[in-house]
Amino acid sequence: MNKKIVVQPHMPKTWNEASLENVVIGENEVSVYFSKSNGELNIEITQKKNWQIELILTNYSNSKYKLMTENFEVSKLNGYLIIKGNSDKLEISLETN
Repeated sequence: MNKKIVVQPHMPKTWNEASLENVVIGENEVSVYFSKSNGELNIEITQKKNWQIELILTNYSNSKYKLMTENFEVSKLNGYLIIKGNSDKLEISLETN
């Protein structure tokens, strides 16, 4: 059975950082870190298992980004930037300007 974690953050524009740490999902444990500074949005997702991670970002399909982890593919669909792959960590930085 393929197991997948889907994260689609909708943080208030006034928030510069937030995290959700050590959330137990089945036999997995997931943490999500979100920070904004100097015109960049940084998102990091970590997990104990090697389930598929799918990160869906609204209104970032035209943003420049830097994916800092391997084994992920990036696609754009209807204004969404979608990053998915299998790893214990996903780290991405996007321009917010």
